[in-house]
Amino acid sequence: MAAIEDKLRMIYLQSRQPFAIQVAYGNYLRLLKLLPLIALLAIVMVVIAFIVDNSSAVKITSILFATFTIVGFVVMRIFRPLSDVTMKRWHTLLVDVVNLLFLFWGASMLGYAPNSMISYFDLVIVVLLVGVISLFHWSKLALFYGLTFGYLMLFTPLLELTDSPPIIVSSSVFLFMVFGLYLGVFFYRISYEHHRMTQELLDHQSNLEKLVIEKTKDLHSAEEKLSLEVVSILSTVLEHHDSYTKGHSENVALLAEAIARELKYPIKFQKKLYWAGMLHDIGKTRIAKEVLNKKAELTNEEFAIVENHPEFGYEMVIKSDSLKGVAETILYHHERYDGLGYPFGLQGERIPVEAQIMALADTWDAMRSKRSYRNPLSVERAREELERNKGRQFSPHLVILFLAMEESHQ
Repeated sequence: MAAIEDKLRMIYLQSRQPFAIQVAYGNYLRLLKLLPLIALLAIVMVVIAFIVDNSSAVKITSILFATFTIVGFVVMRIFRPLSDVTMKRWHTLLVDVVNLLFLFWGASMLGYAPNSMISYFDLVIVVLLVGVISLFHWSKLALFYGLTFGYLMLFTPLLELTDSPPIIVSSSVFLFMVFGLYLGVFFYRISYEHHRMTQELLDHQSNLEKLVIEKTKDLHSAEEKLSLEVVSILSTVLEHHDSYTKGHSENVALLAEAIARELKYPIKFQKKLYWAGMLHDIGKTRIAKEVLNKKAELTNEEFAIVENHPEFGYEMVIKSDSLKGVAETILYHHERYDGLGYPFGLQGERIPVEAQIMALADTWDAMRSKRSYRNPLSVERAREELERNKGRQFSPHLVILFLAMEESHQ
């Protein structure tokens, strides 16, 4: 879920770039891809101009255009922005200059060789290139075309050299540029509409994703609340089944959670220990009440039955999706650090740390609680028992930490 959310956020943030910046970046990339082809065509046209054209102005114009195209490609390649986020104002200005010089080149070819079909073809290409391949707002495109038309009519010998009536030539060029402006505006609006719809879609997806995340959190919260209620019910059932565990499960749960907190384990780990503490003796519900509540000393056979309660508890919770995370803690909470515990005789750090903490909390509360066969031990006596069993029944590190924690809270 987190990965999907991060990816969606990245796409969403990219889409929030202003449309003008996205368009300018797209123009830059398209122009960069086209320039090598345009440079090649420009070189070919230089060769053709020297072979078939006697006009020195056409030859010079072709050479200048080919040179400019190659230099422009190199400059744009070197200073290419990495993304639309890194697009600067001067990148946009560079694209504008390149497109404007394209138009001036086409106007020069027509202005100095108005009776050649190639010249008209050149102007048609650059007008469509600037108006369709690149995307400009209508005001900028109109300015570009206006400057080109003015240059063509006022600064080139078009009207003096043409064999056609000047009014026809100027009108045809003007109308064609109006047509190019129309096409440019048409494609610009299509692009803008696509951008707007994309933003609306991503806004909708973002809101939907937030809603899903909120509902998922609510669901997890409800599941956790339900699981905690189930744990409380099971703990209550155990207390009614075994009168000597009344209040014991919650005491162990709180103590185990406090030890985990002292060890700076994550909140999730602390909560896991709390739930495990509430259920660590749940397997005793499968043992006869006569055995659990027997006031006399248990026989070896009866004690062997009681020793099965970790495995019984494990079997009861392992199939529950919400409780199976505490199953191993329940299973191993009577293992000893010296390997003499049950049910498997695990030794040392082979015992999961959760079970080591649970064993310590369980024993401490048992020593400090009243039993049918004895009164609760004093704090001093209980501390002595932990010291005596340090490295035997309990992890030495946990005993040291717990005794320090217990003393600081007195």
